[in-house]
Amino acid sequence: MFVSSCPLRVSLVGGSTDNPEFLKKYKKGSVINFASNLRVYTIAHEDVFGYNKIYDKFVINYSERECVTEIDEIKNELVKECFRYFNVPKINMYLTSDILSSGSGLASSSSYMMSLIKSILTLKNKMVSDVEICKIALDIEKKINPLVGQQDFYGGCLGGLKKITFFDDKDPIIEYLDTTIFESFDMFLLPTNVERVSTNILKTINVDKSLKLLDDVEKLNESIITNNTENFINIINQSWENKKITSPYICSGEISEIDDVLKNNKDVLAHRLCGAGGGGYFLVFVNKNKDLSELFKNLTKIEISKMGVRCEKI
Repeated sequence: MFVSSCPLRVSLVGGSTDNPEFLKKYKKGSVINFASNLRVYTIAHEDVFGYNKIYDKFVINYSERECVTEIDEIKNELVKECFRYFNVPKINMYLTSDILSSGSGLASSSSYMMSLIKSILTLKNKMVSDVEICKIALDIEKKINPLVGQQDFYGGCLGGLKKITFFDDKDPIIEYLDTTIFESFDMFLLPTNVERVSTNILKTINVDKSLKLLDDVEKLNESIITNNTENFINIINQSWENKKITSPYICSGEISEIDDVLKNNKDVLAHRLCGAGGGGYFLVFVNKNKDLSELFKNLTKIEISKMGVRCEKI
């Protein structure tokens, strides 16, 4: 069998400027994000596209188990649209993740899509570049979520720390960044235990108020290049404040309470909510080897991974 995997992406600055409405109005957006060491996985049998028809149903195992005879009967929209696109035959497939990923703000649906695509292409014995996988995944996921941002694909599928510039009418420009500055910090994910649907938040984003996020990208990029840790931390915090004003639903209720706790904790250097907002995980920066376990439960340490989407035979 083959095991495909794709990193969950973490956005540092610039999120929302990669979304369709912003790009349509301003023609260009930009983000800095990274592929994390936390991944999603897709497991499939190697003979499914061969002459031996070993399955007579579509069996999809994730947080639920589906067993149906036709693609159109699949309830999981992500899997259904992907199978339609590639005209996948009857198959038994298993999807799982290193972390609770639903509504996480870590672009898990996009990572699952790219892991699925990698599995299917490998099973079909087709060689396609990782950038092409991003394009295919974006095309498919737009059918489910037309407001999905482009960074969700290029951030996870392509490993490493990246500045990505997006355009309304052409392919993005990807610049890989040095990660030396991250040797000064540890990063953790703190769960809010609040689930949300990202599309509901994205509908409320004010694109004009998002414009200043582009300046944050340039400032953070400069701090990374010059290895200026003080500026890096200040920009992460300021960009989070700038992000919050783009929609009243990004940081409200329980999320706002956690935000205040983090802001007032002297051991927390910087923090921001991952993804569109409204729930999921906070990304927290602390000094190297600082133990926060007594203050915050269920912290997950996270690191930058150079490894993008992969498929291995086991």
